[in-house]
Amino acid sequence: MKVYRPGMACTGLAPAGVLKEWNAVSLGPEPADFIRVDIERPEENCSVGVWSVEVGEFDLTYGSTEFVTLLRGRLVISQAGETHELGPGDTFFTCKGETVRWKVLEPVTKAFIALD
Repeated sequence: MKVYRPGMACTGLAPAGVLKEWNAVSLGPEPADFIRVDIERPEENCSVGVWSVEVGEFDLTYGSTEFVTLLRGRLVISQAGETHELGPGDTFFTCKGETVRWKVLEPVTKAFIALD
């Protein structure tokens, strides 16, 4: 069992390179990102874990469908004319192929379920 709580300390994160891997377009210096994958089930096209990113702004085209809950930080996300400011405890869902603008106001840590 894995438990994720807003405000929890997340250890064991390693440099991720997700922004480069998914060809994110940075609107300034590219922020560093880090990841810890807690469950990976390739046969089910599913992974679960924690990802964090430093302050910055970028357009990210999702390489998987994701369900996300923020554990720390604050950001503004925009997609298809909708804009939302999010903080710890907030949840959002994106589909593979959608492009979402992230404006990270404070370093963010999110728990995710990704389905490819």
